[in-house]
Formats: sequence, C-alpha cells, structure tokens
Amino acid sequence: MKAYILYLFICCISILKVSGQDFVLYPNINPRYHLEQNIENNILHLKAESKITKVSLYNRVTKRTSIIKNDTNMIRIALNELDVSYYTIMTHTNLGEIIVLGIDLLNKEHMKPLVTKNKVIEQKVKAYWVIKETYKHSGSSLSTYFIHNKKSLEYAIKKNRKDLTSFSGKNNSLIIYEIYNLKGFASRGLKNKLIKSKGNIDDSTISEKQKKAFNITPLYKSQS
Repeated sequence: MKAYILYLFICCISILKVSGQDFVLYPNINPRYHLEQNIENNILHLKAESKITKVSLYNRVTKRTSIIKNDTNMIRIALNELDVSYYTIMTHTNLGEIIVLGIDLLNKEHMKPLVTKNKVIEQKVKAYWVIKETYKHSGSSLSTYFIHNKKSLEYAIKKNRKDLTSFSGKNNSLIIYEIYNLKGFASRGLKNKLIKSKGNIDDSTISEKQKKAFNITPLYKSQS
C-alpha cells in the first residue's frame, strides 16, 4: 500500500500503444533520480546512472511480488511474460535508491513472443579495485588498492557514506569496481583511464579483453 501511494505521488501518466492500447506506463518523473524508462517491441527498458541490483514487480491484483536480480546499470523486462494485471515496479540501485514507476498491462493478444533473450553470464568476482580521493585543507590525495573480501568492502562503503555527511569529508570520492580477472586487469594504462574517467569510462576506449576482466559499471560510486 505504501509503495502504491508513493507511486501515485511521483509518477505521471504516459499512454503507449502497441497494435491498440495494450499497456499504460506511469514513468517516474522525480528529478532526483536519473532513470531512463521506455518500451520498445514489448520490452520495458530501464537504465540508471548507477548499478541496478534488482527490480521488484508488485502485482496489485494478486498482491504478489516477483524479484528480478541484475548486475549492470540496465535491465530488459519482457512484458509478454507477465500476467495481465496492474504493477508497481521498484528499481533498486547499489546506492540504496528505490525508484518507483508503474505499468498497467491491459492486453497481450497483439504481443509477439520474444524471439531471443539476453544470456545471463555469471562472473565470479576475484577482488574489488578501489579509487579513493580524500580532500583536506592542504589539498587532495588519491590512492588505489584492492579489496579481497566483502567485510572490508562493506566497511569502505560505510565509511565513505559517513564521510559524505561531514563537513570535512563531503567532497571525498570513492569508486569501486568488481574484478573478474586480476591478470587481465593488470594494465596500468587501463587503471589510469578508470581514474581519469571518475567512474564514467567510455567502453570504446578499452579492448574487448580488458572488458572481460572487470565490470565496467562501478559497483559503488559515491555521490556527494
């Protein structure tokens, strides 16, 4: 109920037609969030600036919630695989954001089945690479290092979030990448590009081999 009330407050109506009125999309228009939302070929496309960790689909008729896990800053949801109903959709990001939108799926008669699906490739994380920039009265200092366990990872993120709430640490920066292949990530040139990009590297500037060595979308990127 709370999610539905929130959805009513921050969403506006946008009617999209596919061979008739098959669905109605209520996009999130809150300027605080940056979430691209569109429907193409019966697929709901969501793209955020940060990583989308999961999407919750709450069916307001059956009162059931389906969870779709994710590991990048974008996700595709095939509407023809959902039951005809009314949904509140909650997009969860690694920054702790919950971005709410809604969709009313009215009819599936005209919807063509999805021919191909994206393959989900699960990569084993070998380590985390950290870019940390600390600001002081005397200037800023930059450090990079690896983290090899989740306890240290959680501590680093928790500390950064606390720093951002203080006057002295409000400009501190922390960017963390997931590393799949330490040897493939060893290039100093690649690391320098990541440092300069501040978490927004252009994937056309790195090789296919390097792309396989790490997740190009940061696991965590601080926002002051």
